[in-house]
Amino acid sequence: MPKKTERDFEARHLGDIKTEQLKIRNLYEKAIADIYKITGIIKFNGGVFNITRYPSFSKKVDDILLTLSKNMTFTLINGAKGQWNLAVNKNAAVIHKNYGSGKISRAVNRMIYDPQEKAMEEFIHRKINGLGLSDRVWKYTNQFRTEIEQNLFAGLSEGRSAAAMARDQAKYLEMPDMLYRRVRDASVKTSLQKRELVLSPDAKRYKPGKGIYRSSYKNAMRLTRDTNNDSYRQSDMVRYKTLPFILGYNVNLSNRHPITDICDDLQGTYPVTFVWLKWHNQCICSCTSKLASPEEYARYEQSIIDGTSDKFIFTGRVNELPANFNSYVESKQGSMDNWKRKPEWVLQNNVKI
Repeated sequence: MPKKTERDFEARHLGDIKTEQLKIRNLYEKAIADIYKITGIIKFNGGVFNITRYPSFSKKVDDILLTLSKNMTFTLINGAKGQWNLAVNKNAAVIHKNYGSGKISRAVNRMIYDPQEKAMEEFIHRKINGLGLSDRVWKYTNQFRTEIEQNLFAGLSEGRSAAAMARDQAKYLEMPDMLYRRVRDASVKTSLQKRELVLSPDAKRYKPGKGIYRSSYKNAMRLTRDTNNDSYRQSDMVRYKTLPFILGYNVNLSNRHPITDICDDLQGTYPVTFVWLKWHNQCICSCTSKLASPEEYARYEQSIIDGTSDKFIFTGRVNELPANFNSYVESKQGSMDNWKRKPEWVLQNNVKI
């Protein structure tokens, strides 16, 4: 069970994620406001509705979305760096609380507070399914462009004002199915009335794909949560591997866990060689370090003075995966064979499942 220091940092971490998500929300709302301010330059000339048929408007929309993409990427990177360093400070606080600040040498403090910037940069620039962070942001920005085109089609077909369409777009960020229904209904209505406004084939055919929200904004919210959470956990993993007095770590089930799932099956104590960020997307489990006893740590500090710390061996190191993990993997053999991408805990640890 996490102690108070760890619980406090976990609460701050979760609060920070909400703050970062609010920043992304504000970027979306600014993009919406900027786009719908310029809809007056659209001179509808009939036929298929496609933003690219209005070059001046299309260019301005592209510029606004490019700014959105750049600002989102910048926000996500800064958020990830902040969570990485928060985990550094958390582990330092836990270690100092456990051993006493006065008993920790400068040499150990240098290890504790080392930000491991190279590892952090590698994490930030990692690729998932061949896509880096900026690639994923651009993908969702392009999805948002389609949503804008769909909303413009529905709004123009109903004669709505720019301000009303902007309010609609903001509402549809979290309720994409309402936009889908409006586009469908507007398409039927214009067909029955034999009006000339028709949504472009690409916008009609648009489907986000399996595991992807219909809403660009919802995808961005998930990306924000996962990027910040993964950075916090990856910082833990690096710390656990580099500090010799961390013997293993516990993966803890959140007390806000809503349903029984993989999180229940795989909670337990893991060796530091096992990389854990989450069991699934938007996982709210946490991890806490298993530290050597204060008595053994004192002997380690003495070995630093004696110049023999490289030969010091801590007892009680966790070397085996928990039995429930092995049982789970065995019971799921072959269940992920047809998955497009297996979970991070499978890929990073080369788990045969």
